[in-house]
Amino acid sequence: MSVYLDSCCFIDVVKYNLGHKALIDHLADKENHIKACIQMLEAAENGNLRIITSTITIAECQHLNGMVDADVRRLFRSVLTSGRIVRIKADDIFIAERARDLMWDYGIRVSGADALHVATALEAKCSEFITSDNRILKWATEIEKLGLKVILASESKQLTALLASSQPASNTLPTASGQNRSLFDETDKPES
Repeated sequence: MSVYLDSCCFIDVVKYNLGHKALIDHLADKENHIKACIQMLEAAENGNLRIITSTITIAECQHLNGMVDADVRRLFRSVLTSGRIVRIKADDIFIAERARDLMWDYGIRVSGADALHVATALEAKCSEFITSDNRILKWATEIEKLGLKVILASESKQLTALLASSQPASNTLPTASGQNRSLFDETDKPES
């Protein structure tokens, strides 16, 4: 099965990992969610989880509250467009119509961008839609009727099952070589 990560997940993970925690709205409420997102990304990098997101995520992940520097660009590129971690699903007419039909047929009133995210997850047959966006979370019951569970990452049954099966000492998943490593290890940083 696949999980879908909303743009806000990537943005908060980059803020968190670059030490810009003050830029995260309601950090105390979201810290477990962010840590679980990091674990999901590490699991995907290690081939243990399939993460899907839309091409719109690339456009939405361009800065941290207006701040753009080499580290921000590097992390967004590394996670979103390296091909190692996340699978990008391109929007098409079917996804666009499905996004529109969320309101027309089901009364789900989210922004156009959020509707594209949900429709992309539905088209990709994801089981879980991971977000901390309250504008989507408030429609969780209605979206779940369409076969997609809308949750925080810390509530993911797929992540819980992965962690239970791997029993890593540090809550990171092992790489193919058997070593535990973080997705954001210093080895990923460009040379100074």
